[in-house]
Amino acid sequence: MLLACGDSNPSPSPSPSPSPSPSPSPSPSRPDWQKRVDDIPGTAVLTWVNGPVLMDGLIRVGSSAIGIASLDPKTGKIVEQDKQAGSFIAKPTDPDVLYDDGSVRVTRQTVERLGKWTHDLDDTIDVGASDPVVASGTLIMAIDRHLIGLHYLTGERVWETDGFAHQPGTLRVLGGGKGLSAVALADGPGPVSVEPRTGEVLRTGDTVAARMVLSAARSGGVLAMVVRRDREMLHDSVVAFDGLELRWEWNLPRPDGPRIDPIGVLIADDAVFVFYDGRYVVRLPL
Repeated sequence: MLLACGDSNPSPSPSPSPSPSPSPSPSPSRPDWQKRVDDIPGTAVLTWVNGPVLMDGLIRVGSSAIGIASLDPKTGKIVEQDKQAGSFIAKPTDPDVLYDDGSVRVTRQTVERLGKWTHDLDDTIDVGASDPVVASGTLIMAIDRHLIGLHYLTGERVWETDGFAHQPGTLRVLGGGKGLSAVALADGPGPVSVEPRTGEVLRTGDTVAARMVLSAARSGGVLAMVVRRDREMLHDSVVAFDGLELRWEWNLPRPDGPRIDPIGVLIADDAVFVFYDGRYVVRLPL
């Protein structure tokens, strides 16, 4: 399930109103392009994967198998590939730090607005903590199976919402600021409208049959995510939503064995870009 937190002032309804089950969704007739980036000789096992991100007008992806590659978003042409480069997305060096953007830090025991307040969590986070977002003066985080809302100025916990996910590690928050923020979780992924000041679920949207959300992105009212269909880790799909409505689904090529490496997704240039298996980039039109 994917949650969207409205930053406007919606009229709350007494209870969530489910949308009708979606009819089979169309898929893009074909990707605009698919590209395999050449491997670095002798790199069979992936140790890191980055991207896709949009930098200087190019789609940038990276892994220990290919180094860093920059592709033209329109054509998929590889403009540059640096096979000697390392990870271009910095990660906290302290394994206890799950997130740190210089303003907010999340550890396995606390959420801290640096220099302002520290909020102690009830339980140590083992898996499933998402990057926090701020909407309507509330810092929203997904922790394991539930969401929490902290007052951004004081750190006080103002609400907690439970019951969204049945598996820890599949609930995450995306976006923030004005407009929509989004939360992705397992067991019937789809969008849900949530009031960020109270955590109230206002409206549910279409769902897709999936076991887990692997990655997700938001741009405006468009939501895209990669979902896992099976326990064997062989069947993964890209799904796109327009607001609360399912727009299309597209199946990733089946791997030779279980797909264990991270998959990245990006919305840019009126398309969804997916980087998978540490080597492949695909552009899917919106």
